[in-house]
Amino acid sequence: MSGIKKFKKVVDDEKRLRYQKFYKELNDITNETIEEIKYFVRE
Repeated sequence: MSGIKKFKKVVDDEKRLRYQKFYKELNDITNETIEEIKYFVRE
């Protein structure tokens, strides 16, 4: 594998990990918001 291909793979892996982290955080925030809404609806 050439240096350029290796470099591109590392960058792609980095992007994928960053997106996974982003989506996980977004998902956690969404779930938290849903719980808060349920709580307010019950009041």
